[in-house]
Amino acid sequence: MIEDVARWLGRYGYAGVALGVLLESAGVPIPGETVLLGAAFAAAHDVLLGAAAWAGTVGLVGYAFGKGWQSLGRWAGATGTALGLLVAVGLVAAWLFPRARRWWAELEPDAWLRVLAWRETWVIGTSLGAVGVFAKVSEDVAERETGAFDGAVRGWALAHHTRALDWALGLSTRLGTVPVLVVVSLVIAWWLCRRSGTRVAAAVVAAPLGAAGLILWLKDLFERARPPGAARLGELNYSFPSGHTTAVTALGLSVAYVLLRERLAPRWVPVLAAIAALTVGVSRVYLDAHWATDVIGGWAVGLFVATGCAGLYEWSRGRASGPKPAGDERG
Repeated sequence: MIEDVARWLGRYGYAGVALGVLLESAGVPIPGETVLLGAAFAAAHDVLLGAAAWAGTVGLVGYAFGKGWQSLGRWAGATGTALGLLVAVGLVAAWLFPRARRWWAELEPDAWLRVLAWRETWVIGTSLGAVGVFAKVSEDVAERETGAFDGAVRGWALAHHTRALDWALGLSTRLGTVPVLVVVSLVIAWWLCRRSGTRVAAAVVAAPLGAAGLILWLKDLFERARPPGAARLGELNYSFPSGHTTAVTALGLSVAYVLLRERLAPRWVPVLAAIAALTVGVSRVYLDAHWATDVIGGWAVGLFVATGCAGLYEWSRGRASGPKPAGDERG
């Protein structure tokens, strides 16, 4: 039978191999294995000189893929996410860089402003850094590779509880609650709106809104359970990333950036915002409401939102200070 198949393959070549395997896959009672065996037989008699190599190569590739498909999936998932975010940030960069020369001309010759002259570069670089940190942490969380680290940090925190820290960190964690964030953002936005216009205030309002949207989506995406102590606090939703940490980081850094650019605050305001974000994040781990990697992910997402709000502010400011129509000029 194999010799008959070999003669048939010698006449129809590779098309015969493909047809035989295809018909078997479609349910036609044709022995596809015999077709492949006949192809190898034909190759031994100098008919079809790549059949054996082709079958062996495909088989080896399939075997290797079967052995390493999980590693390949992890790599592709993490890389795909990172590349997608990098493309998004790259599009923002393509929009911002052409405006750098105009923004440079607006700056005063103060030394500290010269350092921030290419502020678009700093914003984009910081955004890329935040994306990279979150991509790494989220990959480890998805693959359940953070247990040892999270467990060690949680054990250390539980072993160092004191009454003073309970009170101080219990108070600081309230900075990240929805009522506090809503009041703070609305008050600051109202003040900026009266002083500098709605376009400036929009960057502040966008921070908590963007943080809330990302948090809700990411929590449902990862579906990570909270530490045991979270039930005592009445916090039963998903854990990753920390919503308190994300919101305080996003709002604090966005407000600090806008106030600095509007020359309405001293230079140490970003330090104060960073301390607030750090304190709230530590409080979430200390109170056993979140794992340590939840907080790290929250810092990264909050920083990403803050850089987006900074870009929104620069866009709004650029439009507000753009050239006036010719009809508005007065001789």
